[in-house]
Amino acid sequence: MRKVVILGLLAVLSVLFPFVVANVKADSTALELPKADDLSALAEVSNQQHLPILLMYSAEDCEYCELLEKDVIRPMMLSGELGKKVVFRKLMVDSLSAIKDFRGQRIDPDEFAYAKGVQVTPTLQFVDENGEELVPKLIGYQGTDFFNAYLDSAISGSKEILLKR
Repeated sequence: MRKVVILGLLAVLSVLFPFVVANVKADSTALELPKADDLSALAEVSNQQHLPILLMYSAEDCEYCELLEKDVIRPMMLSGELGKKVVFRKLMVDSLSAIKDFRGQRIDPDEFAYAKGVQVTPTLQFVDENGEELVPKLIGYQGTDFFNAYLDSAISGSKEILLKR
C-alpha cells in the first residue's frame, strides 16, 4: 500500500514539475530590474546601507544584456542575495530620458556612460556614493562559466574597499 502511495505521489509530481519550473522562469523574467534614473538619490541609499552601487549598463537590443539578466542578475535579485551585497540599478544607455548623475545634474545616459568609460554593453561597474569606481569593470558577458566567480570577486572587493574608508 505504501509503495502505491509513493508511486502515485511521484507520478503526480512528475506531471506538475514542468509547470512549477515554467512558473519560476516566468517569475524571473517578469521581475522588473530597478532603473538608474536618479543616481544622487541612489548615493544616499548606498551611504546609509554602507553598500557599493552596482550599475549595469545595458541597451535595448543587447542580446548579451538579456542573457546576463536571465542567467545571473534576476536569479540573484529573486533570491535576495544581490540586495544584501550591493545597491543595484540598470542604466539603459540608449534611453532618450535624461538621468540625474551623482551630483544631481541632468545628463543623457549615453553621455554619462561615455564619461564613465563604458563603451560596451553589458558592462557592470561598481562605484561608491560619489560615483567613483571601486574595482575594475566587468565588461561583456559570454556565459556563467567564470562570470559568477568574477562577479563575486568584484562584489567582495568593492565592499572591502568601502569598509576601509
